[in-house]
Amino acid sequence: MQGDKLTGKAEMQIDNGTMLHYSVDGTVTGGVYSVTLVGRDDDKKNCVWTGKTADGQGGKVIAGQAECEGTKLYIRGGVQ
Repeated sequence: MQGDKLTGKAEMQIDNGTMLHYSVDGTVTGGVYSVTLVGRDDDKKNCVWTGKTADGQGGKVIAGQAECEGTKLYIRGGVQ
């Protein structure tokens, strides 16, 4: 995080145990975030993750729903 800008690389383990790698690019303003998941290993496009932040240990916790080409998933992550 720099100011209200959120960028970086991330990975998550999906339900079948496979690791999925991607980059994030978005904003966190007034506790509300909107993050685009870019360059996913599975080639899904137009993935946008939105929600509100909550205080967590060592940083902020962002958790909410992401929509990708008609598929929805729930993501929980930490931002420092």
